[in-house]
Amino acid sequence: MQSLPTGRVLTKNEAHNTYIEIAAETGILGIAALFMIIWATLVTFRRTRYIMRRARDKELERLAEALELSFLSFLVGAMFLSAQYEKTFWFILAMAVALQNIAQKEYLSRLKKLQKG
Repeated sequence: MQSLPTGRVLTKNEAHNTYIEIAAETGILGIAALFMIIWATLVTFRRTRYIMRRARDKELERLAEALELSFLSFLVGAMFLSAQYEKTFWFILAMAVALQNIAQKEYLSRLKKLQKG
């Protein structure tokens, strides 16, 4: 808080809800972009789990599931705090894409081994 010479006090107003705060700061386009990023990340996790299930790689499938649950937990927590600038959100997004690339390479290598043998 900061006091003005007139005696009034300035306070920082936060919504304490990431989604409401982003909607208030950026409007419909900003919140729509955020929800598209969230949706794309969830689709990436689902796709990765599907690929790993077909490749019969339980370890990477469980890793994708754990990351997805971490992401969902963060999304729930974001309803109660202003977390739009938290690095955790962006790290999980990056890990989702990296894990999907690893899953695709693993699946293709297993497929090649099956075709050879």
